[in-house]
Amino acid sequence: MRANITLVHKMGHEKTVQNWLNHIERLREKGLQIPSEPMVIAQYLTGAFMSLLKWWLDEKMPHSPEEMDAIFRELTFSGLME
Repeated sequence: MRANITLVHKMGHEKTVQNWLNHIERLREKGLQIPSEPMVIAQYLTGAFMSLLKWWLDEKMPHSPEEMDAIFRELTFSGLME
């Protein structure tokens, strides 16, 4: 069972990293200056997302999915845009 959970986590991590890389590329195409290597940013954001998701689930979802999305976006984009 543990191996299955590890595989699902790895696949989710890889997919999330790829999604961030795609998003970063779209931002670059729009002319946004990216402050670091895209893979570094994608790994950082994926780690933050996965950690926040785990906390949310462990705490029995104290906020709605929409609230968590807004919180994550605020934390993420305020940091990237500085």
